[in-house]
Amino acid sequence: MGISGAVQYTVGIKNAKKIVSVNIDKDAPIFEESDFAYVGDVTDFLTAFAKQVR
Repeated sequence: MGISGAVQYTVGIKNAKKIVSVNIDKDAPIFEESDFAYVGDVTDFLTAFAKQVR
């Protein structure tokens, strides 16, 4: 959350077991690397996610 357009970030997540990406751009390249994608605002996503975790 909070990294925008960093090629190094994409390379760094290659070995992750699960990748969840949040972006307001439905065509964001990060979604190609993601197991789960949320198109929308990161604050809205984190608020809803925190409620589910609790």
